[in-house]
Amino acid sequence: MAGKFKPYQNTIILAIFLFTLGIFAWGSSAQVSEASGLAQAGWNPTSTFTPTPADTTPTAEPTDGTTETPTAEPTDGATATPTAIPTDGTAETPTAEPTGDTTETPTAEPTGDTTETPTAGPTGDTTETPTAEPTDGATATPVPSTTPTSEPSGLTVEVVGPTEVNEGNTFSIDIVASNIPDPGIFGFQFQLNWDDAVFSLVDGSAALNTDFPVTAKFDIGAAAIEAAASREGDVDDLTGPLTLLSVEFQANAVTDPDASSLTLSGVKLGRKGGIDVPVDQVINLDVVVVVATSADITGNVKVQGRADDNQAGHSITDGASLSTVTDANGDFLFSDVDFGLYTLTANSDGFLAATCADADHNTTSTALESVTLLAGDLDDSGEIDITDAVAIGTVFGSTASDEVADLNVDGEVDILDLILMSANFGQTSEGNPWVCQP
Repeated sequence: MAGKFKPYQNTIILAIFLFTLGIFAWGSSAQVSEASGLAQAGWNPTSTFTPTPADTTPTAEPTDGTTETPTAEPTDGATATPTAIPTDGTAETPTAEPTGDTTETPTAEPTGDTTETPTAGPTGDTTETPTAEPTDGATATPVPSTTPTSEPSGLTVEVVGPTEVNEGNTFSIDIVASNIPDPGIFGFQFQLNWDDAVFSLVDGSAALNTDFPVTAKFDIGAAAIEAAASREGDVDDLTGPLTLLSVEFQANAVTDPDASSLTLSGVKLGRKGGIDVPVDQVINLDVVVVVATSADITGNVKVQGRADDNQAGHSITDGASLSTVTDANGDFLFSDVDFGLYTLTANSDGFLAATCADADHNTTSTALESVTLLAGDLDDSGEIDITDAVAIGTVFGSTASDEVADLNVDGEVDILDLILMSANFGQTSEGNPWVCQP
């Protein structure tokens, strides 16, 4: 047998050698391929590699980077502890329903603004103690008022006027019917009463409504007025408000702190056909008379050469706190001036000033006597002299609108202005005082 195969021995040895060489070459190629794959996976052949046992839990889907501890569902970034529903950012403690803003303690109904303690019904303004009916302004404690804040309901006849006047002053009152039901009233009667020690009627001031021309009674006494009047002919009843009577009184005696009343009695209204119109309420007027400490000062100042209705702009001053100018009629008013002695000076450009010395202003309004200023004092020196004559001559014939020399303000400096000045030549302010009180 050995002899039979001997001729092929070398061939068989060569075949075995080549087979062994092929096996070796195949093993080397497999190792190189594995090393190449590990290199691509990030394995460093120089480091110590410890293979994972077969029973170690592998990752379901390997990531591009090496992770020390695999996660059940890998994310784009490494997380130390996996979350049930991963978010874009790392959250240490997951919330049931994450929101855009982080809140330490979620509220049942989150709002746009963070509130420490929600209120049952928030309002626009914070109030420490809510009120039943909030108002625009805060009130500490409501104060009852004796003056009605709204119109009285029902048909009302009322005495309307001031509730306080200064002693010595005059004041007006009206008897007014309001809330008159349709079709209205055709006539009225009443009596107005007052204390004649406190008030006195200003003569000629009592006046009835002229829409009721038939006067059955209009008796004026020292302490009462009785009135009864109606409409006339086939005319309609009137609805209100209607002023039935107007009266002016003077306050004679101080009543402070007690008030004195203007009262109505016997009030009765009727409509066409003699039908009674019931009055729901009658409102009287309580007036307190107080000691006056101030009042008005009035007067009138004109200048020569101008019309009575072209007297605006003349000045009146006491040189200190009082200063005003006249209206077109020359009238002036100082309102609510403290009682005392006042020296007032009236003046106008181109005219001689006049002074009222020590006007006694007390107890009531003061009406000063009128004064007319003399024309010609162009330089305001207090004397009409040659200087003023030269001033007129210098601009004679001028039509300039601002020329002081145009004393009569007719638009031209002419002979009329020269006459006005010449007639007063030599006059002085000292020689022509303003006699403002008798």
